[in-house]
This record gives sequence, structure tokens and C-alpha cells, in this order.
Amino acid sequence: MRDFARVFEHTDLLVLPTLPVTARPLATIDEADLAPSRLTRFVGYHGLSAIALPCGLSPEGLPVSLQLVAPAFHEARLLRAGVAFQSATDFHRARPSTF
Repeated sequence: MRDFARVFEHTDLLVLPTLPVTARPLATIDEADLAPSRLTRFVGYHGLSAIALPCGLSPEGLPVSLQLVAPAFHEARLLRAGVAFQSATDFHRARPSTF
């Protein structure tokens, strides 16, 4: 937690992938597989705040996203950044072509 506190002394937000893989069709999801959450779990473990934003579609037509991470209790910062990102892009309007 101290390491993250030092990072956020000079950084407003971290921009990171949300998942280590692209989205998969719902029918192929294994609820017991924790691997897809390995890039997001640290947020809760370290008391940080995060938001995931759509940032496009995979070659298979499934959604992909990025996560913005901020210090604890900085949800307003995340929401402002999310609104700015969605105002500058149309990714949030994309619809998956595959289910």
C-alpha cells in the first residue's frame, strides 16, 4: 500500500488492461477460473479505486476494456476521466457482433 501511495504522489491515474485476454462468449466462461481477474484483484487488496471502460472490440467482435486505477476514495476523479474518455471516443456505443 505504501508503494501505491508513492506512485500516486506523482500520478493521477494508472491506465491498465482490465483482462489478460479478450472477452469470450458467455457459454465458454468458467466461473471457477480466477485467471481473468488477476489484473483487477490488486485494486481491492490495496484499497484502491478503479473503473473499467470499453475501448473497442476484439477481432472476434467481442468487447475489450481498460481500467483506470486511482487512490482510495478518488472515485470522482475516475468518473471525470471516464466521462472525458467516453466524450472523446465512441467505444461505449459499440455492440458485440458475437455472443
